[in-house]
Amino acid sequence: MPAGDVTGPDLPTSRRRILAAAALLLSGAAWPARAQAAPRRVGVILAYAETDPEAQDRVAALLQSLPENGLQPGRNILLDVRYSASDLARTEQYVADFIAAPVDLMIVNGTQASTVASRATRQIPILFVGLANPVGGGFVPNLAHPGGNLTGFSTFEPEIGGKWFELLREAVPALRKVGLVTDPVLRGFEDLRDAAAEAARKNGVLPVLIEGSTRTEIGQVLAGPAAADVDGLIVMPASTNGTARDLIIGWANQRKIPAIYPFSFYGDSGGLLSYGFDSRDLFRRAASYAARILAGAAPGTLPVQAPVKYDLTINLATARAMGLTIPQSLLQRASDIIE
Repeated sequence: MPAGDVTGPDLPTSRRRILAAAALLLSGAAWPARAQAAPRRVGVILAYAETDPEAQDRVAALLQSLPENGLQPGRNILLDVRYSASDLARTEQYVADFIAAPVDLMIVNGTQASTVASRATRQIPILFVGLANPVGGGFVPNLAHPGGNLTGFSTFEPEIGGKWFELLREAVPALRKVGLVTDPVLRGFEDLRDAAAEAARKNGVLPVLIEGSTRTEIGQVLAGPAAADVDGLIVMPASTNGTARDLIIGWANQRKIPAIYPFSFYGDSGGLLSYGFDSRDLFRRAASYAARILAGAAPGTLPVQAPVKYDLTINLATARAMGLTIPQSLLQRASDIIE
């Protein structure tokens, strides 16, 4: 089914049918809201592939929250959902399509789509969902008063980089050389990377950059000299890492290299440790901002919101396969243990 066609107000219950229903949900007025009954048109860009369960869960969370905020699919909104799989050319095309339509609101997931959309238009409201360090990345000047046509839901602030290192070192006290897997192109990850690197240096651990902006580049750098003798990995929350998580996790697990990841879905895919927030919760909360913007609120007057809860996930099956014993201090703090 081509991207974009949901017509009924009743949401299907299965994940696949929710996605099939998600292809269209928003169409209609301009910003500020016009006094007319035509449904509003909203373009959504997910950072993952349509077949990725994480993308399906995020769309489902958004769809299920829209009616709670007065937005009825097929009645007063039409939603055009696109899946970029972190492909820059695809993301640029989707943003161009939405501007040409034009849509009344763009909901963009991740740093890549936020970057492309914010550079492409100052007129269409943009609601980002899942953007690391929006001030440090230059997206908004202030979290409380973002100004302009941009607001949304942030992910990680720089301090989390140090926390990732601390958790990994607690699991692997003999850590001596840690790889930092990041996308060097996208804004917002530098501070996270630098905080992790600084925490490593302060503890006598050598940080090593492992940089890639595509799946191919990530594979090449993991196979190269930079990653040759690391004994730990900290994986940054770049969408490129998320879409290539099977590659990264497979590489680390095959070599029995302990790694910490930024989202729990890495743990579901076999990742050893993850510490981060529930991304689906951000999409549920985003529905309220979408409703306010479509009702006439200027995005720049809506404060950027942060995650409210962080979870530690430990994959014990992966730990056993590595021959690694997870300290009881970590197990006691885990929100989720995968056996």
